[in-house]
Amino acid sequence: MKRTPFVIAAILLLLVGAVAIGWIYYQDNPDEWDSFLEEMGGQPSSSTAPKAEKRSARNQDELEASGSIEANEFLLSTLTGGRIVDVLVEEGQAIAAGDLLLRIDDAHLQARRDALLAIVDQAAAVLTAAQAQLAMAIASPRLEEIAAAEGAVQTASAQVDLASAGLEGVEAAIDSGEGPVIPSDQDLAAAEAQVEMARGQLAQAQAQLVLVSSGATVHDLEILEAQVDQAEAGLAAAQAAIRSIDIEIENASISSPIDGVVLQRLSNPGEIAAPAAALFLVADLDELTLTVFVPEAELGKVMLGQRALVSVDANEDAFDGIVTHISSAAEFTPRNVQTQEERVHMVFAVKILLDNSEGLLRPGMPADATFAESME
Repeated sequence: MKRTPFVIAAILLLLVGAVAIGWIYYQDNPDEWDSFLEEMGGQPSSSTAPKAEKRSARNQDELEASGSIEANEFLLSTLTGGRIVDVLVEEGQAIAAGDLLLRIDDAHLQARRDALLAIVDQAAAVLTAAQAQLAMAIASPRLEEIAAAEGAVQTASAQVDLASAGLEGVEAAIDSGEGPVIPSDQDLAAAEAQVEMARGQLAQAQAQLVLVSSGATVHDLEILEAQVDQAEAGLAAAQAAIRSIDIEIENASISSPIDGVVLQRLSNPGEIAAPAAALFLVADLDELTLTVFVPEAELGKVMLGQRALVSVDANEDAFDGIVTHISSAAEFTPRNVQTQEERVHMVFAVKILLDNSEGLLRPGMPADATFAESME
């Protein structure tokens, strides 16, 4: 008699377990519950069946694929290396196309530009003088012109002496290696250029004196025309050097190529930036791309320009997308694809363009895309 309560308890536990198992089974199989009710003589009812909320069955014409959202990113760098003097933006900051983001110290470039400007001015003066000599050679000589030409020869000769003395001083300072300031190779080159330019001006002055004294021959005119051409070429070369240095100065800064957001700032003021080193990562977040992988057997259900509904865990609403790219080659292709079972595992990358003007999507989000044949 003492065992009776234990027997009753065991029977109750078995009954409860059987009911629980039956409830779980019919919850997962509501059609079986309706069949059971019909066999028992009852009416099937959705209110009676222990159904759980489940997703509706997928349309056979629809294709689902998953992937991650990506942004069109840009790595920005400078072609000119040097010390960073200004970084004007922070990570996460919105930027517009053309905004200045960073500047490299360009003081040495500006100094070179100033020197080139002086050379341009000198080249322009040489050209003007050559053109004037040619014009005077064509006209008849006069006494005052001869006197002026003689004075020009004397002045040009003095300039040659002065430039030569300067060159000798620079060479002596370099050879001795003494003094408060030792001239550099650039100083030596500049002194040599001054001597050559002075000698050229002297030659022109002497030629002009000959012309105004005796009158110009056809050969003399040809020589003067050649001098004008040479002077024009010298001026053009100097102007080209200015344009080149201007490009270097422009490349010593970074401006944004797009309207977007700074994702990473890889530089700080005071650091030394190497040429072509990545200094910023920026992206356009208004248009994002979802890349999914579609099995080869399902690829026929995807077309360029087709619409797709894209969903993410962070938002209940679906987003419209457009198929913009279908890969022409399979991803992760096995080395030997021979059987049909192996071929169905080959997948193709499909890219879907998403409008993110409201900023609800983020790069890196996992997302699901649904394609439908009838979707318009």
